Amino acid sequence: MHSTKIISVQAQSLISDFISSLSQEGDLHTKTLKEYTSDLKDFVFWFEKVWGKHSEDTLFHPIEVTARTIARYREHMQITRLLKPATINRRINSIKRYFEWAKQKGLVQTNYSKSIKFVPTEKTSPKRMSDKEEATLMNAVEKYGTLRD
Repeated sequence: MHSTKIISVQAQSLISDFISSLSQEGDLHTKTLKEYTSDLKDFVFWFEKVWGKHSEDTLFHPIEVTARTIARYREHMQITRLLKPATINRRINSIKRYFEWAKQKGLVQTNYSKSIKFVPTEKTSPKRMSDKEEATLMNAVEKYGTLRD
């Protein structure tokens, strides 16, 4: 169940500018743009919540983000939220893409997201068919298949 994450107006504006810029490029699917938006809102929500404890008026701005900040967010997703590597890596990728854009726009001097590594994913071996499954498949091919099958 998704809860609405409330982020600062400033952060919403920065994310909207980024998404608008990507939309103008025209090479991304609407679903991808929605995922970028969701991923960045999640990061900003975490950022403002963590740093907001120190100050009431702590707002997100990309210049405040360091490599350590992003690494802590990655740890938060892994350890606290127990998210799967694919989800974490998609979110890291969204953050990397955002900071590439922020550097191009002059919002940051240094793109600290470049040094952030993706979470290793488990390599799974192909599943082997049981003898019964193999026999069922072969029978189906013999009964219903054509020469191509």
